[in-house]
Amino acid sequence: NDKRQYFYNDGGTLGVSEKRTEWSNEYLFTCSFDGQYFQFKNMKGKYLGHKGLSDAAHNFELAEYLGGVNLKTPNGNYFVMNAEGGFDHSTIGTYDPASTDFSTIYKFEEFNFPVDGETYYIYSDTYYNDEYVNRYMYADGSNLKLNTSLSTDAAYQWTCIVTEDGKVQFKNGAGKYLKHKGVQDAPYDFTLNKYNANHAIAATLFSSADGGRYFVVKSDGTGFNQSTIVETGEYCADFVFMPVNEVKVFTVKGSNNNTGAKVTWNGETKTLPATWVITPQTTITDATLSVSGSATHSFDGLSEAGNDLGKTIEIGSLDANRAITAKFTPAFFSTFYGEKWV
Repeated sequence: NDKRQYFYNDGGTLGVSEKRTEWSNEYLFTCSFDGQYFQFKNMKGKYLGHKGLSDAAHNFELAEYLGGVNLKTPNGNYFVMNAEGGFDHSTIGTYDPASTDFSTIYKFEEFNFPVDGETYYIYSDTYYNDEYVNRYMYADGSNLKLNTSLSTDAAYQWTCIVTEDGKVQFKNGAGKYLKHKGVQDAPYDFTLNKYNANHAIAATLFSSADGGRYFVVKSDGTGFNQSTIVETGEYCADFVFMPVNEVKVFTVKGSNNNTGAKVTWNGETKTLPATWVITPQTTITDATLSVSGSATHSFDGLSEAGNDLGKTIEIGSLDANRAITAKFTPAFFSTFYGEKWV
């Protein structure tokens, strides 16, 4: 299944949790590498070992497997987790949780606080109607709003400012500062705390203003609030900071007047000109890019930077922004106008 389980130190034993609980030393592991093997030590001084935690260091080899890695000891045993949360070891390192009750797939999420001077997209990782929904924050004039679709507009981009006393401020490209439940023209201080979010490493936004409150988002996306506690049921208190330079933009535009032409990619069909915003979380399930002609123009092919690409291409990943042109010529007979063109 797709259920994530986070490791933590449960009174000296290895526990797992899929709940959104505030990060503590029990959840954080420091990775070390001696040139041959990896070791993982949590902030309580315990090492990750087979089937649990140990006072002594355990060595692991890492190998990529199904989007993650598996953990193998020098004697050939793999670290195995079962669907109920228990642990074991096996000489088999290819357990796929999609088809078995066991898993040898592990992922490491690195936590870094936002950096002074860097610009981020900020979203709340809400859980609503039995699914996880990213809700991106942006300023619409003097109002703070949420959108489940990410735009690269300056209103969505927030630059981190760290003050001399360690507080943080977030100012967007439109000159507005983030505050509790809104935006304002003047700086507004927050304190960041590490947080175990649904699908990503995140942080809470706490402000000593108004008696000391956490900034929270309503899980259905209809608004904001502030709370003296992190977990409030219908609200979400975790925020993820996605560096702007990790987001790629893929655009397809058309030549000539191509009203009605459409482009299909990654399971979506859009009218030209079309834009896709690709985040580190984006999964490309259908890499084929195809274009259909309009009522008045025929489709001749794709081009990029003056190079012809053919009529269909495969785009399985984006390492940089891309802009592709769909070329059209007027049809000799238009069913739209009902007459020949000369």
